[in-house]
Amino acid sequence: MEKNACGHHHKHHEGKEPGNLSMKVYKHDQATVASACFVSREEVHSLQKKISEILKDMAGWVSENNGIIGHLKSSLQTQGETIILSLTEDSVNANKSGSKEVTINLACIVFGIDEKDMEKKLADVLDPVIHRR
Repeated sequence: MEKNACGHHHKHHEGKEPGNLSMKVYKHDQATVASACFVSREEVHSLQKKISEILKDMAGWVSENNGIIGHLKSSLQTQGETIILSLTEDSVNANKSGSKEVTINLACIVFGIDEKDMEKKLADVLDPVIHRR
């Protein structure tokens, strides 16, 4: 089985289709740990602003719910563009292929927050970015 864009082998998010959300929330000792990964074709700088706002939103929500933030982190990884050059007779043609996809990884480690509440909040804040609303 081939790994997906998020580096996992889960069947529910195989491939690199934009909008596919992989999310896992679990308890580790006393911490609630949430991780999310999805692929977008939105411009990376625009995504950076949106994800920054999501991290701020999550921090505010954790504080409002009397939780303690351990870590709230995200990485945005771009997939390079491939240019294919081909020569036919005396001219060189250039074709761009691949995609300008961005893989977004998000991790939240918090204390004092219920797993189900964390899962719902994370899904709610990511939904507009994933579905470009």
